[in-house]
Amino acid sequence: YDNLASRARQPTSAVLLDQPVGRYLDLVRLAMPGNRRVGVLLGPESSILAPQLARAAAVRGLQVVPIQISGEPTELYPALRTLLAESDVLLALPDGQVYNAASLQTVLITTDRRRVPVVAFSAAYAKAGATLALYTAPAQAASQTATVVKGFLAGRGLPPPQLASDFSVAKNERVARSLGVADGESDSLEESLKRQEVAR
Repeated sequence: YDNLASRARQPTSAVLLDQPVGRYLDLVRLAMPGNRRVGVLLGPESSILAPQLARAAAVRGLQVVPIQISGEPTELYPALRTLLAESDVLLALPDGQVYNAASLQTVLITTDRRRVPVVAFSAAYAKAGATLALYTAPAQAASQTATVVKGFLAGRGLPPPQLASDFSVAKNERVARSLGVADGESDSLEESLKRQEVAR
């Protein structure tokens, strides 16, 4: 979006599918209260989130364990092994250089062998073997976009680019059972997370 907006001749805005980093950490606290060390592989696209992650984790009494990689395929497995040795849970953030079709199997097999749960950004990841996923469904993004468009047509102008306001939680029951984490239904985790945000 930043690249596109820098070339635009008119004011622009966006509704992004990305979740606030604090929301991921809140899900970790709700679903896995005993897991305090959150491992994060940061690639070229996600490295900008490192300061936000550190601040959000400190507020929540969590410790972020970051490892920066360039996205080269040969880096992934050694970095992942090092990270998992120091982490209670792996937080997979959107970064096409780190998490993609080619790397998914390596990530899920390695975390499963190390018995480290994965919290990911896509329902497809939960289906494939991540313990939990926090994501915005197309209908949720469409509703948020419609609100922005209605405001613009009513003369209120364009708001700044905004992260996803609504979200869903998906859970892989088999993996969660195997790891003994994330008790409760995904719907109940989602509702708890939303109530927590409204209360803030």
